[in-house]
Amino acid sequence: EKLQETLFYPTILLVVSILVMLFVSKVVIPQFEDFYLNAGVSIPFFSQIVFNSAERISVILALLLIFSVVLMVVIGHLKGKFEIVDGFLMKIPPLKFQSLSLFAWSMGILLKSGADVMHSLETSAKTSGNKKLEREIAGLESLVRSGASLSKAMRSREEVFKEIVPFVEVGENTGNLGEMFEKSGEFLAENLEKYLNSILKIVQPVAIIFIGLFIGIIVVAVYLPIFNLGEALM
Repeated sequence: EKLQETLFYPTILLVVSILVMLFVSKVVIPQFEDFYLNAGVSIPFFSQIVFNSAERISVILALLLIFSVVLMVVIGHLKGKFEIVDGFLMKIPPLKFQSLSLFAWSMGILLKSGADVMHSLETSAKTSGNKKLEREIAGLESLVRSGASLSKAMRSREEVFKEIVPFVEVGENTGNLGEMFEKSGEFLAENLEKYLNSILKIVQPVAIIFIGLFIGIIVVAVYLPIFNLGEALM
């Protein structure tokens, strides 16, 4: 939910920005261009470049919007169903933190309720919503079943579980494994929030600057021919 809430605003900002630019490129610019041509106004070189690029820009923006929507729908549909897709998503820090936090919280709840480690691993694997992580957890089960401690099993797959391992080691040493799993879930959730906030601090101003530059260029290109309008009327 936190991931969805945080991504909602930049997603809306991106979509609205693309729609505004698409409207300007497809509707506003052609209307001004037709007006100046019908009035016999001499169009400056800069304005000609912008007017001539309007059609290409509108096509690119339309394709970008369609591609973004299709990509999100496809990823949403395939997530949790195919390991190759989930393996790629696990390389994206926010999505990795999300899956690991769900796994950690599930482990904490089960262990504190009295379930053993093997049953907790088997059950928690299904709550992660990630096929790649499920396979990695199955690997943990095999190692634990062969006699390894859970922390050592995780150490052998540290590229996946490195954020959780220190908590598990403390939990095994203190006998509070369930509680430490819950703390690792909270730690991952905090990391997820910090990561998303840092992305937002970059994305929001960049998007605003970009749309501002785009509108600024359009305004200059549209109003430059006005200086030649008096000559055309005479």
